[in-house]
Amino acid sequence: MITISPDRILIIRRQALGDTLATLPAITQLRELFGRARIDLIVDDSFAHFIDESFTGVNVLPYPGSIRNWPQFIRSQNYDIVIDYLGFARTAFWTFYSGASIRVGYNVRFRKWAYNYRVDREQIDNRLLYQFAGESFIDLTRLFCKYAEPWEHETVSDVTSAKSDSYQSWESSFFSESTQYIGVSLSATGSSRAWHGENAGQLFELLAESGLKAFLIPGPSDNEIVKSVLGHNSNVVVAPDTNLAELKSLLSKIDLLISTDNGTRHVAMLVDKPTLTMFGPTDSGGWNRKHFKNGIVKNHVSCSPCNLWECNVDGHPCMEELTANQVFDKAKEMLTTFEVRGSV
Repeated sequence: MITISPDRILIIRRQALGDTLATLPAITQLRELFGRARIDLIVDDSFAHFIDESFTGVNVLPYPGSIRNWPQFIRSQNYDIVIDYLGFARTAFWTFYSGASIRVGYNVRFRKWAYNYRVDREQIDNRLLYQFAGESFIDLTRLFCKYAEPWEHETVSDVTSAKSDSYQSWESSFFSESTQYIGVSLSATGSSRAWHGENAGQLFELLAESGLKAFLIPGPSDNEIVKSVLGHNSNVVVAPDTNLAELKSLLSKIDLLISTDNGTRHVAMLVDKPTLTMFGPTDSGGWNRKHFKNGIVKNHVSCSPCNLWECNVDGHPCMEELTANQVFDKAKEMLTTFEVRGSV
């Protein structure tokens, strides 16, 4: 275990919003452990404002932002500790070049040279995670605190000021019935994670026939997905475009989120809302918390998980052959579980 009383800490957590959100509980524990230290957090500028306003106690540095020479900027800050959660070639170089006495990262090929303290990222055959990624993020915290707490959802503060009048008007009118609300998010980073619009259209029919009020939550680049779903079911209600504060508010009002493996479900997990995730190319063991509120549904095919951005198997069986009935049955099972436990 590393013993140190640092003055300045840098945490590098760039790229995907979902990964960033899953890292926040680990950062919270570091913040509590090193209460007097200044903690800087590098995140992508597309969601830096949301993290800055909803997650207190750290100084958010948006990337690329206004800083032109990141390696030189990082070196000039005289950090005592640099923790690289991303582990890309660029961020590994930043970590090494920082000059920090403690440089923490994962023990991965071609980048481990940058770190003088390394943690194994649990894998099977160099590709599949044994444990939920959020726990792997906390493994880095355990270098400084042997008894770090297991991963738990992070409570983020409300950002009402960031919600537009038009969104608040839609929210108050839509969530006005005494019924169960089901959000559906089909955003997909890479075509291999996508679910066919025809299947989605059938799922909305099944949900409506069951008396559930379901609606589609579009992501920033989901125009084609929305068009495809509406092409197969014109009755689907589509939520308005949201910023991250509005998305957090929207998700706080649902009873279950059904989604592909995307950032929206990570926001739902962060605010402790139940999720049912359709897994295909990505590893459910690594990217889904083992908890009754976080269910999975998938086809058990030999090529899954492959972690490919684009499917190279005819028919894309892991996702295209995942039927609306399979997803609906699992959703109903989860909703029944919540009723029995008396909690959502």
